[in-house]
Amino acid sequence: VTRNTGPSGHSVPAQVLQTADGVFKAEFVPRVVGEHRVSVTVEGQPTVGSPYSAKVYDVTAIKVKNVNNGTVGKPVVFLVETSQAGPGNLEVTVNGGRVPTSAQAQGQHTYAISFTPREAQNHTVELRFNGQDVPGSPFTCKASSTHT
Repeated sequence: VTRNTGPSGHSVPAQVLQTADGVFKAEFVPRVVGEHRVSVTVEGQPTVGSPYSAKVYDVTAIKVKNVNNGTVGKPVVFLVETSQAGPGNLEVTVNGGRVPTSAQAQGQHTYAISFTPREAQNHTVELRFNGQDVPGSPFTCKASSTHT
């Protein structure tokens, strides 16, 4: 038997299937982001390690703002807002990691991402959250020369 509760303590239905003799699989579809607790019992007794924690996130809830083209030698800064996405790790790479990036917290769950173009060319910016592409990623930031 499995009992699942969402972040606010509400019950989340699960389907339990037997996959082999003595082996069961429990599946549930979370409706909200956050930590879910999964309690598993066999013949009324909790299994070792139960309850388990399942951290649920939604990569589609991430918002990327103020992405503009840049100028060689001057920082390009844009905002990434993760407050509705749930727990996770944000990764940013520019040109496959060949251009250094930095992130500064701008309050809870909002980050100012910056990089400084060294060449007048298109820069490919990739954003991943918990290993998944953020919608719209990768995107291109064109850096122009300071000379006219």
